[in-house]
Amino acid sequence: MPYRVWYIVKYLDSFLGSFYLSKSNTIGINISTGDKMNVMTHIIAYINSRYKPLPEIPSVRASNYTINISPFDKELIKIIESLGGDKVQLTYSIPKLM
Repeated sequence: MPYRVWYIVKYLDSFLGSFYLSKSNTIGINISTGDKMNVMTHIIAYINSRYKPLPEIPSVRASNYTINISPFDKELIKIIESLGGDKVQLTYSIPKLM
């Protein structure tokens, strides 16, 4: 069980998506509908008000929360940067060479 918590995001009678916090201090957010900027802002505020990152373990988990975003998801990148997020890593998938 790599997750600390997992939430379904609902507003009135509509399910907007979900988010989770992992034990490695990563945040996973999947929003399928609604005002993405508003929903993301509320999710980040909710997390910050209720959960502190777990203590850092070098080479295992960072001291702050991190979120992985597709480089093609320009809207989410813009939202996270507007909330004060900093790019800390680029991750590449390496094709099988043999």
